[in-house]
Amino acid sequence: MKRTRIVPIVIAVCTAALLAGCSSVGGTAATVNGERFSQRDFEAELEAQRDNEQYWNASQQNAAGTQNPDAVPASLAADWLTRHIYTEIVAGSPLGRRSKPDAALRSEVEAQLSQTPGWTAFPARFRADLVASNAVAVAAQRALAGPEPTAAELVAFFETYRAQICASGKVVAHILVASEAEAAAAVGRLGDGADFATLARELSTDTGSGASGGGLGCLGAQQFVAEFEAAAQALAVGATSGPVQTQFGWHVIRVDAATYETLREGVASAYQQVADTKFQRWVQRRVREADVTVNPQYGTWRRSQGAYKVVPPIAPAPQVRPTPERTGATGILGSRGTPTP
Repeated sequence: MKRTRIVPIVIAVCTAALLAGCSSVGGTAATVNGERFSQRDFEAELEAQRDNEQYWNASQQNAAGTQNPDAVPASLAADWLTRHIYTEIVAGSPLGRRSKPDAALRSEVEAQLSQTPGWTAFPARFRADLVASNAVAVAAQRALAGPEPTAAELVAFFETYRAQICASGKVVAHILVASEAEAAAAVGRLGDGADFATLARELSTDTGSGASGGGLGCLGAQQFVAEFEAAAQALAVGATSGPVQTQFGWHVIRVDAATYETLREGVASAYQQVADTKFQRWVQRRVREADVTVNPQYGTWRRSQGAYKVVPPIAPAPQVRPTPERTGATGILGSRGTPTP
């Protein structure tokens, strides 16, 4: 079972105006529990992202909220700084210091990050730093989750959370074909003793489910189109339908009892979600306890919309120069109107 999903890093950029205004390159962008993140390094990362043409074009951010085609809202710089703060909180914790990612994990992280548009165009140091920081976070998450669960542990997990994993107690599978005649032929072969999963792999045009024997997982309410759901819900456990037409073609549907074996992938996914939730709660607790200060040029560190983050400064309203009043013979603007001093 794949234990930890590695969330691809959201690479954000800073406004050109912000970068141009960051003259104190020896300053501090943020301090986390006494650890300083330099403004010089922060600006270098922002510039690396802005200068990556392939990433920049793919992100479609280069015209958002500004008239400068090379600039994006300062909120994205705040997002990038938030990422650094969270990374330092995890890496600097006792768990993070104990978590030593090996070469295999670093390769796994790099393989996922390499899917980012323009990845190879980023400077080598930028890529290496991203891989290293993400690898530490993943290593910490896996350490918190504990060893890989055994099959017996997954079975026990399913038995404990059976109702939450599949409330209906039923799983559904299907064979999808183009015509009613093909569906009827499949029903006939099943009646002659053919195995449903084997037939699904052979006949189904739904290549996603067909490869796994036609399985669609738990039979839940409002998960499928109306005709399919009505036919599936009407079947007793262990029964197979006749041809059923939907907008996707013709189906032969089978319903079985929800067991660990019929929901193996779903059980593994649910187990991983529990581990993910445990890690996120741990991170949020560490974040609440952290001592964080942020350079006000980039914003303020506070709770907003349910999470701690860098909230960018509010841009000042544009200054509009008032039109000079004019005085004349007939009032503010008269026939001899001249501007007042």
